[in-house]
Amino acid sequence: MARLYLSGVLDAASRSVFQEAVSRLQNDSVHAIVLDMRGLSSCDDDSIAAILAAYRHLEEAGRSLIVLNADHNTGRQLESPRSSRLIDKDRAFRGLELPLKGAADMWEPIPDGDGGGRG
Repeated sequence: MARLYLSGVLDAASRSVFQEAVSRLQNDSVHAIVLDMRGLSSCDDDSIAAILAAYRHLEEAGRSLIVLNADHNTGRQLESPRSSRLIDKDRAFRGLELPLKGAADMWEPIPDGDGGGRG
Protein backbone atom coordinates (compact mmCIF):
# COMPACT_ATOMS: atom_id res chain seq x y z
CA MET A 1 0.00 0.00 0.00
CA ALA A 2 1.20 3.51 -0.75
CA ARG A 3 -0.14 6.88 0.26
CA LEU A 4 0.03 9.92 -2.01
CA TYR A 5 -0.39 13.36 -0.47
CA LEU A 6 -1.90 16.03 -2.73
CA SER A 7 -1.38 19.69 -2.03
CA GLY A 8 -2.05 22.95 -3.81
CA VAL A 9 -4.12 22.84 -6.98
CA LEU A 10 -4.86 19.79 -9.11
CA ASP A 11 -5.57 21.14 -12.57
CA ALA A 12 -4.30 20.99 -16.16
CA ALA A 13 -0.83 22.14 -15.09
CA SER A 14 -0.39 19.48 -12.37
CA ARG A 15 -2.66 16.62 -13.46
CA SER A 16 0.07 14.79 -15.38
CA VAL A 17 2.21 14.61 -12.21
CA PHE A 18 -0.68 12.89 -10.40
CA GLN A 19 -1.28 10.51 -13.31
CA GLU A 20 2.43 9.62 -13.57
CA ALA A 21 2.67 8.93 -9.82
CA VAL A 22 -0.36 6.60 -9.94
CA SER A 23 1.04 4.90 -13.04
CA ARG A 24 4.41 4.31 -11.38
CA LEU A 25 2.77 2.82 -8.33
CA GLN A 26 0.68 0.54 -10.55
CA ASN A 27 3.82 -0.57 -12.38
CA ASP A 28 5.43 -1.30 -9.00
CA SER A 29 2.51 -3.65 -8.25
CA VAL A 30 1.20 -1.57 -5.34
CA HIS A 31 -2.09 -3.21 -4.37
CA ALA A 32 -3.74 -0.12 -2.89
CA ILE A 33 -3.17 3.62 -3.23
CA VAL A 34 -4.45 5.95 -0.53
CA LEU A 35 -4.90 9.44 -1.96
CA ASP A 36 -4.74 11.98 0.86
CA MET A 37 -6.31 15.27 -0.27
CA ARG A 38 -5.98 17.23 2.99
CA GLY A 39 -3.56 19.74 1.44
CA LEU A 40 -5.48 20.18 -1.80
CA SER A 41 -6.92 23.67 -2.18
CA SER A 42 -8.80 23.00 -5.43
CA CYS A 43 -9.42 20.31 -8.01
CA ASP A 44 -10.88 21.02 -11.45
CA ASP A 45 -13.45 18.85 -13.24
CA ASP A 46 -10.90 17.22 -15.54
CA SER A 47 -8.81 16.24 -12.51
CA ILE A 48 -11.90 14.71 -10.87
CA ALA A 49 -12.33 12.72 -14.08
CA ALA A 50 -8.65 11.65 -13.89
CA ILE A 51 -9.10 10.42 -10.29
CA LEU A 52 -12.22 8.48 -11.29
CA ALA A 53 -10.40 6.99 -14.29
CA ALA A 54 -7.52 5.89 -12.05
CA TYR A 55 -10.04 4.37 -9.62
CA ARG A 56 -11.74 2.39 -12.40
CA HIS A 57 -8.43 1.25 -13.88
CA LEU A 58 -7.16 0.04 -10.51
CA GLU A 59 -10.47 -1.70 -9.70
CA GLU A 60 -10.34 -3.54 -13.06
CA ALA A 61 -6.86 -4.76 -12.12
CA GLY A 62 -8.07 -5.97 -8.72
CA ARG A 63 -6.46 -3.07 -6.87
CA SER A 64 -7.83 -0.14 -4.87
CA LEU A 65 -7.74 3.64 -4.81
CA ILE A 66 -9.04 5.19 -1.60
CA VAL A 67 -9.54 8.94 -1.12
CA LEU A 68 -9.01 10.54 2.29
CA ASN A 69 -9.71 14.04 3.52
CA ALA A 70 -11.47 15.34 0.41
CA ASP A 71 -13.31 18.59 0.98
CA HIS A 72 -17.10 18.48 0.76
CA ASN A 73 -17.38 19.60 -2.89
CA THR A 74 -14.62 17.31 -4.18
CA GLY A 75 -15.99 14.38 -2.18
CA ARG A 76 -19.45 14.98 -3.61
CA GLN A 77 -18.06 15.06 -7.15
CA LEU A 78 -16.19 11.78 -6.61
CA GLU A 79 -19.21 9.93 -5.24
CA SER A 80 -21.23 7.81 -7.61
CA PRO A 81 -22.66 4.28 -7.62
CA ARG A 82 -19.70 3.20 -9.79
CA SER A 83 -17.17 4.57 -7.29
CA SER A 84 -18.84 3.57 -4.03
CA ARG A 85 -15.58 2.28 -2.50
CA LEU A 86 -13.49 5.30 -3.50
CA ILE A 87 -14.21 7.57 -0.53
CA ASP A 88 -13.11 6.35 2.92
CA LYS A 89 -16.44 7.17 4.57
CA ASP A 90 -15.70 5.03 7.63
CA ARG A 91 -12.38 6.80 8.15
CA ALA A 92 -10.69 3.40 8.34
CA PHE A 93 -7.46 4.85 7.01
CA ARG A 94 -7.48 8.08 9.04
CA GLY A 95 -4.59 7.11 11.34
CA LEU A 96 -2.57 5.25 8.72
CA GLU A 97 0.82 6.81 8.05
CA LEU A 98 2.76 5.45 5.12
CA PRO A 99 5.27 8.15 4.21
CA LEU A 100 6.83 8.14 0.77
CA LYS A 101 10.42 9.01 0.12
CA GLY A 102 11.91 10.20 -3.13
CA ALA A 103 11.60 13.04 -5.54
CA ALA A 104 8.49 13.66 -7.60
CA ASP A 105 9.93 11.36 -10.27
CA MET A 106 10.51 8.41 -7.92
CA TRP A 107 8.03 7.19 -5.31
CA GLU A 108 8.61 4.25 -3.02
CA PRO A 109 6.94 3.13 0.19
CA ILE A 110 9.17 3.31 3.27
CA PRO A 111 9.22 -0.03 5.15
CA ASP A 112 7.77 0.06 8.66
CA GLY A 113 11.17 -0.02 10.36
CA ASP A 114 12.71 2.71 8.20
CA GLY A 115 10.83 5.90 8.77
CA GLY A 116 8.21 5.53 11.43
CA GLY A 117 5.43 4.25 9.20
CA ARG A 118 2.61 2.34 10.84
CA GLY A 119 0.54 -0.27 9.26
